[in-house]
Amino acid sequence: MPISTKKAKSSRSFATRKYPVFGAGVFFEKNPPKTVTSSPFYWWFKFLQLNEEYSKAVRKQKTTVSKQVVEDFGRVDKTDFKSWWKTHSHLFTEPETDYSLIIARKNEELVPFDSKDAINLVVPLHWTNVGIKRRVSQLIDKLVPTTPKGQPLRPSDAPYKLGRKWSIIAFEAAYNIYMLKKQSDLGVSQGKKKIPWADIALMANLPIAVRMNQGKHSYDKIAVRNALTAIAIRHFDRAEGFIKAAASNEFPSKIN
Repeated sequence: MPISTKKAKSSRSFATRKYPVFGAGVFFEKNPPKTVTSSPFYWWFKFLQLNEEYSKAVRKQKTTVSKQVVEDFGRVDKTDFKSWWKTHSHLFTEPETDYSLIIARKNEELVPFDSKDAINLVVPLHWTNVGIKRRVSQLIDKLVPTTPKGQPLRPSDAPYKLGRKWSIIAFEAAYNIYMLKKQSDLGVSQGKKKIPWADIALMANLPIAVRMNQGKHSYDKIAVRNALTAIAIRHFDRAEGFIKAAASNEFPSKIN
């Protein structure tokens, strides 16, 4: 029996499986569930909130941020991620496809044999269940390339897309370091003592910082402090790159 993909609008999809899932409970912006924080789109929003150039653009001040980006993303300063995502998730979805998976029962439901978007597949139903699945899997592997873990499922055609390889761990670490450094700078402006980079790394609970500080290995204290300083600065620099990229149509940008 031929299985085809009927010409009918299907539901929208993302180029990555890592889209936010909020669940049925109450959403708290200060303590979002892991199903939300494990999505790169959540961090896109969080870094965009830190973009001062974007804030200027929203206030219609002179800035380098594209007017189209501002028009599409809107205000992000006085809203939570869940509320914003409800009205903006379409910006990150792939264009609607012309086909959906069906069993073709009439000629008009078949696709052209030279189509690059869909195929007609004949499935012998007297084969075993396992045999059919194995053969279909082999065919799909030839037709649809597999994607390494952490990479988009396919090249994205979404208006706003994920750029180079991204890491949730890197996003979270960079964000935490950035926020702690800004907190330290604010304290200095108020007459408080500056927090050293090494202590910022510890306060951010970076995995490597925790391991080095637990004393499970015989690290030299000065060497540890120097290493933590370098790590914290590197994450801060990454955060600045993420912030800049958040006000564009590709995140994180290829230059980060």
